[in-house]
Amino acid sequence: MPSVNQVLDLDDLRYPQDFLNQYELLECFAQKTESETFLVKNRQSGEFAVAKCYIRNKLLSEPIEGQILNSLHHNSLPQFIGEYENDETICVVREYIQGISLLERTNDRSLTEREAIPILIQLCDILTYLHSQCPPIIHRDIKPENIILAEDGSIKLIDFGIARTYEDSRKKDTIIFGTQGYASPEQYGFSQTDCRSDLFSLGIIMGYLLTGKTDRESVAKTLTNKRILHIYQKCTDFSPKRRYSSATNLKRALLRSDGRRQKTFFRFVKIALFSVFLFGIGFFAGRFVCVSNFHSQGKMTKKRKFLYNIFLCKKKKKGTSNDKRCQNNYND
Repeated sequence: MPSVNQVLDLDDLRYPQDFLNQYELLECFAQKTESETFLVKNRQSGEFAVAKCYIRNKLLSEPIEGQILNSLHHNSLPQFIGEYENDETICVVREYIQGISLLERTNDRSLTEREAIPILIQLCDILTYLHSQCPPIIHRDIKPENIILAEDGSIKLIDFGIARTYEDSRKKDTIIFGTQGYASPEQYGFSQTDCRSDLFSLGIIMGYLLTGKTDRESVAKTLTNKRILHIYQKCTDFSPKRRYSSATNLKRALLRSDGRRQKTFFRFVKIALFSVFLFGIGFFAGRFVCVSNFHSQGKMTKKRKFLYNIFLCKKKKKGTSNDKRCQNNYND
């Protein structure tokens, strides 16, 4: 990886002057034919940021990373800070997120299901947000290097360099982009990328986290949990029509992958049925006792009522209406 000084020595004048006045370049994170990514420091506030500088004459299309980031507001996505440009270069500055990438996290070993599933669920939430935009935003470059495990344990998705907005009228992407091993078949020109393309990449991420592999056949042979295997194969199906239709549906499947929810549900049903059974027994037992008491005490109740009515009539003043009522009471 070249140092910042080596990069700047190549052509210091190609970077926008207002960008260089605002930021000090500290480290070169990545250098490609069409772009360079730097860790930078704001000369006034001292805050760190990331600047991705696109070289105009190397680009196949105008970058829209700044435009996309500026339209997004989500805790798991980097905040847009600013954009600087001249005739040579476009520099997009975004929030610097401290943490380690999933690539670094899995250097020593693959993750357990208990470790991987929460990460995948958080990614589903991020994709649900992106895909719910109008028009939907397709990331197209979901890979371990672009997923950051922040210091607070949350997951962040970075690098919107090849992200695009979905266009319903388009049959396929204009330009082929993506990372080999993680890109969906659509990204190689088979059809237009859509939300299901990101889910394909997320499926590859799942296999990588659990096995350390990206080859679909190798991953399928390694996975032992049948529910996880089914999710993986559905995500990475060659045909988008046979994949999950949304990140929400994929999240729902991941939440059920360990079978705990089904067990909890059935346990609840058993308890509820048993409670109804006990309530029924108690209800009918109570009815039986009440009926028995009624038959055994019915005559005594009528006698008490007769005597009580006589007592009331004696207390009333004499009158036609009262006499009739008393007569009625006697007749009762």
